Amino acid sequence: ACQDFFRFANGGWVQRTTIPGAYPTWGAFNQLADDNRAALRAILEEAAADRRAPEGSNTQKIGTYYRVCMDSARAEAAGLTPV
Repeated sequence: ACQDFFRFANGGWVQRTTIPGAYPTWGAFNQLADDNRAALRAILEEAAADRRAPEGSNTQKIGTYYRVCMDSARAEAAGLTPV
């Protein structure tokens, strides 16, 4: 600990962690943010797949919103008409 405190405190994490190619740096907060985005995406996709959610429920609202937003083919076909 007195010779190289960084290695003492972080050595295990440094050995078992590689910086993903898409990022210039990587740390615990990057991992937390990635895990959070993955959890949110799972919630959205589950809601979008639930066609039996009660009308007006949060699940129905976010499911419909996500499904519509992810339908790029329909958006391209509609063009500027909705605007």
